[in-house]
Amino acid sequence: MRKSKLLIVLLSSLLLAGCGKSTDTKHDTQTTASKTEKKASTEQKQASSSTRQTSSSEATSSSAATTDEESKRLVDLGQQLKQKLGANEKFPTAHLINGVENARYSGDQNNYTVDFYGHNRGVALNDSRLNDSQPFLTLSKKTYGSRTEATATVKYSDGKAEVKLPHVDLGYNIVGTVNSGAGQRYLHWNEGRWSLGVRGSAVAGQDPKKTARKVVALTQAYALPVPETRGAGTFEVDNGGTISWVKGNAVYTLKSKNYQALIVSAASLK
Repeated sequence: MRKSKLLIVLLSSLLLAGCGKSTDTKHDTQTTASKTEKKASTEQKQASSSTRQTSSSEATSSSAATTDEESKRLVDLGQQLKQKLGANEKFPTAHLINGVENARYSGDQNNYTVDFYGHNRGVALNDSRLNDSQPFLTLSKKTYGSRTEATATVKYSDGKAEVKLPHVDLGYNIVGTVNSGAGQRYLHWNEGRWSLGVRGSAVAGQDPKKTARKVVALTQAYALPVPETRGAGTFEVDNGGTISWVKGNAVYTLKSKNYQALIVSAASLK
């Protein structure tokens, strides 16, 4: 009887030991699998990060290549326009246009208009496919009998008549004045030989201050051509603009529906 009991105890001990080993083995297997999964996850994340960095690098290179192509396109168009309108004429070498730049011109070296367009591909100068397109930027030249006559056509203000109007700090030590009336708000200031202003609709609740500060910041970063006598520019709160300046006995005018592109393009004409 005692021998039977001892045998039962020994068998129970062996079974418990076996179960313990099985449990330990199972735990070790689960731990190993977990480590393997974590390692695979880490490697996958590293590979994904590497792919993103490579893609970012490729995008940067592509962007730079596109910029180079746009620059070459502008230079090429400029050379063609010089052949048609005069070797001493200057045409934009920088812009903020969307797409490939194309151009169409009319006139001669004394009086001309050049329209610039953004398309998905380049076409020849004055290509007929541009006829129904809206220009992104327009540069024109008009020649007068004398410099005095040309200067008189530029709507310039020295600001002396506006000293009693409300003043606005535009930054860069530039102070403008606000004139309100006839449903309009006009903020004017002077920079060197330039008379500049931003126009907004009072009826629509447009405040020209924000746009004026942006324009001033742009003209500090991209200096406008220096007029021989005077220059004037008007910008719209809703993003359009026109500038005119005197060179010799001619007045050059540049206009665009985007005042940022207008200023950048004008600065490249120097």
